[in-house]
Amino acid sequence: MRNIKYIPEKFYDSYGSYREYVYPLIKKKHIRDFDKNFWRPSGFTSNMSVLEIGCGTGLFLKFIEKRGIRNFIGIESDKKVLEYMPDDLKDKIKIIDIFDYLGGLSNGEIFDRVVLIDVLEHFNPQEGVDLLELIKPVLSRNGVVIARVPNVSSPWGTKYQYGDLTHKAAYAPGSLKQVGLMAGFDCEVLPHRRGNPRKQLFESAIEKIINLVITDPPDIWTANMVGLFRAR
Repeated sequence: MRNIKYIPEKFYDSYGSYREYVYPLIKKKHIRDFDKNFWRPSGFTSNMSVLEIGCGTGLFLKFIEKRGIRNFIGIESDKKVLEYMPDDLKDKIKIIDIFDYLGGLSNGEIFDRVVLIDVLEHFNPQEGVDLLELIKPVLSRNGVVIARVPNVSSPWGTKYQYGDLTHKAAYAPGSLKQVGLMAGFDCEVLPHRRGNPRKQLFESAIEKIINLVITDPPDIWTANMVGLFRAR
């Protein structure tokens, strides 16, 4: 039998065809989502400095710009995103490897918030620890790292986790906290609720009912979850 080694990085060869590139047009649903799951839980204010790692075409950056933040930078390794990005955003984006960028910061630049949306799962757990350790020195005193990842403890999270073969780590709430501890962070894990507010209320009610009748329910039911990492 052939000894075939699975190498997730090889699947990036087809990533450009697989990935959906969308022009970052901010709608009410995006504002509602980002406010509920990112802005309010982590205590954003308009005078903060923000670094987004893996910014894609810039949807979240357009959101924080709309909220009044002007001091921000986006990091992305896929140069194709520039084709789908507003011209006024391109000057804020650096096409560079994440580790190269963080390792090369030597000018004392500090960020109040570092955001990773659907990024951390693309690194294995040790790489995730290494990434968080590199972020730590560039965080302000009360800085927060915000990371959204698929929640594999939920039956709804598997389609997000296993729908992309470039994912190298699978996280439940406990393992996300564990990665944070290894890197010197305390991690608060919150559910990420998206979509119609009425559906969200209905889902929450159904989850409470299910919790009463099954032996081992997940701590968080939502398909995705958000980790708030604060330096210890």
